[in-house]
This record gives sequence, structure tokens and C-alpha cells, in this order.
Amino acid sequence: MYFMGYVVVSLLGLCIDALLVIMLISAVMSWIAPANDHPVMRFVNTVTDFIVAPVRSLLMRFEFVRSFPLDLSFYLTSVLLVLLRTLIDTL
Repeated sequence: MYFMGYVVVSLLGLCIDALLVIMLISAVMSWIAPANDHPVMRFVNTVTDFIVAPVRSLLMRFEFVRSFPLDLSFYLTSVLLVLLRTLIDTL
């Protein structure tokens, strides 16, 4: 039973790491080629938008965030994923 728990926790940590890498790729590619319609970029944008959209909709309720020139939802999502990964590592 302990082994199955370890496998589940390890797979969950691996998924979070993959999401963080995909978010990093999205951030870098948004600076290099912002209007790229390559299939890989569509996949990356779809995955990151799926993860970031709930945080973005929550943050858009605040006037400060709407007038801020940077996308804080992307940053906050990354921080939350890192915190979740740290929590999983302690299990």
C-alpha cells in the first residue's frame, strides 16, 4: 500500500513539474514569437490558459491588477504550483 501512495505522489509531482516547464516555455515564447501559430505553441497556450484562467478571473476582480502592465496571474499560478509541489514533496 505504501508503494502505491509513493507512485501516486511521484506522478503528481511529475505532472506539476511538467506544467511548470510548459509555463516557462510559454513565457519565453511569448517574448520571442508572440503571434506564432505553430501546433506546438497552440498546445502550450491551451495548457497554460487552462491552468492560468481561473487565477486570472479571480485577480481581475481587483482594479490594481487590471491596471498593472504585467500578467500577475501567470506569476501567481507559478508560485501556487511551486508551493503545491513543495507540499507534495513533504508527504
